[in-house]
Amino acid sequence: MYPHTIDIGKSLGKGGFGVVSFGTRRDTGDQLAVKQINPIWNADAETIASMRDTIESECEASERLHHKNIVTYFGFKMEANDFLRGQMIYEYCELDLSKEIYPEGLAQITIQSYAIQLIDAIEYMHSSGWVHRDIKPGNILLSPRRDHSVLKLADLGSALLLDEETIVDRPKAEIGNCHGRLIVGKSNFFLGQFGENDYDIEKWRNPLEHYEQKKGKLETLFGGSAFILYAKNFINRCFDHNPETRITASELKNHAFLGQIVTSYSWY
Repeated sequence: MYPHTIDIGKSLGKGGFGVVSFGTRRDTGDQLAVKQINPIWNADAETIASMRDTIESECEASERLHHKNIVTYFGFKMEANDFLRGQMIYEYCELDLSKEIYPEGLAQITIQSYAIQLIDAIEYMHSSGWVHRDIKPGNILLSPRRDHSVLKLADLGSALLLDEETIVDRPKAEIGNCHGRLIVGKSNFFLGQFGENDYDIEKWRNPLEHYEQKKGKLETLFGGSAFILYAKNFINRCFDHNPETRITASELKNHAFLGQIVTSYSWY
């Protein structure tokens, strides 16, 4: 349990079960992000049980996963002895990627930097047996430094630990050999997805269709340079439907799309 008193400030955004607010630790002045759980009034027992399971799962994932590119979790603060009215306490990050990329987009070197940092986070999760399942710009936070930003993967509410029982109970084609590999999901998600909660493999085709529709936007952003050719190949390799040939996170680090970013951006 998180033992310190927090003063709650402005709202930073809304989630599935509540509001994320800016918080300040009263005794030190440290800036925090506070995920306040709001109970669902008049909910039936099944809904309450599902909500509790989701919160417990997010807390477990947040407690167990420690990486420089995953948002730091400080603990859970109970309110009125009610678990479903508690607060999850995280480090505060000033920006998220959805705000950073619009309206002017990102510089090439910034794209490469964010890509390698995101890959590092995904690789760590997969090597630990976890899949995130909800990677999108709003869940990719940025912590600005003097001359760069450190990327922080956030919101582990949909994260799933693929234990031995999970693997045994699902056919290999459905599980997709996800340990250490990049799995894709719905069309509005991207790297790291595992698909729907019901493991419906048919829905894995959506990102491929979505990418075909959006290819022109890549060309508009980057023209006909070698960078765009590398970017296309990078995305195609990630969206490979065949788990046996899909590129791994470790292999992506050596892709030409990233250039010299792995060695030259060791600061993050």
